[in-house]
Amino acid sequence: MQLIALITSSLALIGVASAAPAEGTTRYATLELMSDNKCSVALGEVGVFDTDINKCKTVPGGENVHSLEFRQQEGNLYTYTDVTCHLDGQVRDGATGNQCACGEKYYRSYKLVC
Repeated sequence: MQLIALITSSLALIGVASAAPAEGTTRYATLELMSDNKCSVALGEVGVFDTDINKCKTVPGGENVHSLEFRQQEGNLYTYTDVTCHLDGQVRDGATGNQCACGEKYYRSYKLVC
């Protein structure tokens, strides 16, 4: 019985470790997901890493994300209202501090272009 618990615990730890970005991965931006259109009610945070550059990424829970607060080190962050990075693209260029992106529609995808 203790062996089964030990194996289960070990597998759970392996699952958590594999969800983290690979060692040496650089974070280029952070998106704070907000449920209101004023960047005041946080839902969670998403890191944008070098492995995400120039790729369309889906906003987790995008059907609930009405604004984004973002910090980025380099490049231009594009936000979209669809999941394929095509509709209502807005560029957020080289932010030095926190910036709030808000509007009438929900944010469903993003792309960091460097």
